[in-house]
Amino acid sequence: TTLIIRIRLTHASGYFPREQVTSNAFTPTSALTW
Repeated sequence: TTLIIRIRLTHASGYFPREQVTSNAFTPTSALTW
């Protein structure tokens, strides 16, 4: 999914440090909220 790729990109960029929790929960909606 493109959402997962976007989450991975944000995580790689280090834009969202708390994104790690979102990735663990696997919630694309949370990534959009962040």
